Amino acid sequence: MRTLFVFVMVLSLLSLQNCKDDCTGCNVPPLPSIILVPTSYTTDGNLDLLDPSVVGSFKENDIKVTTTVEQNGILKELDPSETPIRIGYNNAIRKNYFYLPVPTNANKNPIRTIVQLRQGIVDTVTYSYQGKQRPHIPDKIYYNKKLVWEVVGVPDEGSWSPIIIIK
Repeated sequence: MRTLFVFVMVLSLLSLQNCKDDCTGCNVPPLPSIILVPTSYTTDGNLDLLDPSVVGSFKENDIKVTTTVEQNGILKELDPSETPIRIGYNNAIRKNYFYLPVPTNANKNPIRTIVQLRQGIVDTVTYSYQGKQRPHIPDKIYYNKKLVWEVVGVPDEGSWSPIIIIK
């Protein structure tokens, strides 16, 4: 009986070591491929450009988001159907928003995200990954080369802090 116990303990230690090495078969969740950051658009006069009652606002069906990443030396676009654009209302900031899918650098090198708000209005989103707590999550997001978001704390659950773009 003692031999069986020692054998089981040795197997357990070996499997734990294997888990530390490559996490194959471990109970460690995979790293997320994107994070969803609530994003709002306003005018200089604070008009909500995602509010359908505002003249000239951006319409849900017109907004298209495309992300380009490099994976194994090949440029590819992430499937936009995985994160459809749905406009909702954020009570905390009192504005309409949609979740901007921002890629993590888990198993890929994010290049850029193109946001087409409507025909002729196209913006570029880029990111940096220099955070210490979770280096696969972007620590900064740039919208048309302007810093618009900087992670202060990484939420364990709940929402990321919003981005508000002034157009």
